[in-house]
Amino acid sequence: MAPSKPTTRSTKQSRQSDAAPTHAESSVAQQAAHWLAASRQRILLLLLVGGGFFVLYCIIFGRDGVAAFLQKRREAQQLQQQMQTLQQENQQMTLQNQRLLNDPNAIEDAARRQLHYTRPGEVIYTLPDAPGAQDEAAQKPVK
Repeated sequence: MAPSKPTTRSTKQSRQSDAAPTHAESSVAQQAAHWLAASRQRILLLLLVGGGFFVLYCIIFGRDGVAAFLQKRREAQQLQQQMQTLQQENQQMTLQNQRLLNDPNAIEDAARRQLHYTRPGEVIYTLPDAPGAQDEAAQKPVK
């Protein structure tokens, strides 16, 4: 049997299939390209959102973040209150010092309170400092 020669019609069909894809093939290629582009966009969006959350986390909880700032602010307020209390105590001590330097009655009053001095004919009654002070003193062992 001799090989048969293709007819002109079949040759045209084979040339058309080589030259231009069919409608179904081009549609699949377009869908694949569209899917690939959409996948890239989704990945990029996820990376951007993840990066945004990371930056936000660092801003809030980082070494110099908002949480550290709020902690430092609370510490500053506590130190400010301590400073005010110490300034008031300092003013009271300064006034007490001035009175002791200038007023003989203040010197006498301080000596009588601290050293339990009395004038002739006076009697001093000493009360315990706190109701539980005697109980605590009785419980401590004597060395």
